[in-house]
Amino acid sequence: MQIENRKIQEILLQVYKDLAPFSDAYQSDFIRFKKALDFLTSRVDITGKSVLDLGSGIGILLRAAHRLGAKAQGVDHFIFPTEKANFYTIQHFNELQNLWKKNQMEIVKSDITQAPLPFQPETADIILCDATIEHLLNSPKVLFYEAYRLLKPGGYLLMTNWDL
Repeated sequence: MQIENRKIQEILLQVYKDLAPFSDAYQSDFIRFKKALDFLTSRVDITGKSVLDLGSGIGILLRAAHRLGAKAQGVDHFIFPTEKANFYTIQHFNELQNLWKKNQMEIVKSDITQAPLPFQPETADIILCDATIEHLLNSPKVLFYEAYRLLKPGGYLLMTNWDL
């Protein structure tokens, strides 16, 4: 079931409102998010599917997947202010966490380059990994291993980079 291009755009606009003012810094990523969601929804109906967003950041794609009817959960560690090498420090992190709670979002603090991630095998129908792999300091082997371990048979892995 392909979702109309216009519907994806409307959902993303709402997601940006849901996560404002934190989403303001990601305006330049809107087109990439839209292309990724257009691509994904043209291939699979994500309604009711279990989506895991690895490297979720503030959760824009996570929230979009939720608005599209998926059961979505995120994983990140740089977004949390307690991370020592945090280049993405977010002032007022408690406010961001309140937005996550208000929007029924869960983002687990975990390093996607360290196995195992805190999930049982074969728990995700879809794994998203948006503009993350290019930030890894080491080989992405663990990330791919974990994605393989976590995907259900026949599941989808959608990886993008900033130049999508």
